[in-house]
Amino acid sequence: MLDSGKTFLNLQDVADAIAKHGSYGKAAKVFETTPAEVAQAAHEGRKAGIKPSSEAAIERYERVHANKVDKVDKTGGFTREDILEAIVRIYED
Repeated sequence: MLDSGKTFLNLQDVADAIAKHGSYGKAAKVFETTPAEVAQAAHEGRKAGIKPSSEAAIERYERVHANKVDKVDKTGGFTREDILEAIVRIYED
């Protein structure tokens, strides 16, 4: 446990929160503390050999991949040359 001044942070919980949320800032919101305190707790946890649980890693993987959207061709199927020709035509007009 690391005394953050406001609360005691469980080092395993910190490691799991970072694994789930992907950053110190997002994990800090979970604990209602600062990213610096989360970073310090993460450092202490690493020194103590604490690693995120596999459940935390799996939860993040599932959340990230559930939010992925297939990349769509935003040009509407036009080639680079078609776009450049259109730009030149607009410029000349």
